[in-house]
Amino acid sequence: MPHLLPLFIKFVAMAVSLGLLLGAVLSLLPGWTIVLLAVVLTLLSYGGDLMMIPRVKNPTAVLADIGLVFVLVLLTVLIFTGNSAETWVGAVIAGVIVGAFEYPYHNYLRSKIMSMKGNSLVN
Repeated sequence: MPHLLPLFIKFVAMAVSLGLLLGAVLSLLPGWTIVLLAVVLTLLSYGGDLMMIPRVKNPTAVLADIGLVFVLVLLTVLIFTGNSAETWVGAVIAGVIVGAFEYPYHNYLRSKIMSMKGNSLVN
């Protein structure tokens, strides 16, 4: 149960940032796709965070999250809209926005979740 709040926080941050950028500003993806993309990114990124944060420094974990977001957003937008400069720019900006959120989020995970005795992926 200790993972529900961090998962929720991460999902809301992903959904809002991707929704504003890819939906409202660039109009690259429909809403349901953004929500599905946010769910997939949240689950993959959170699992990666739990495995990486105890082993590497925060900047390395942030770069991994930026790369994950960039690749998945790029592939998703390419599938729905095709190749354009806007597609690549949107994927880069999405990675940077999520990376800006991930730095303090990793500190939160390290202090609140990973410091719990016996914490694991199934805890």
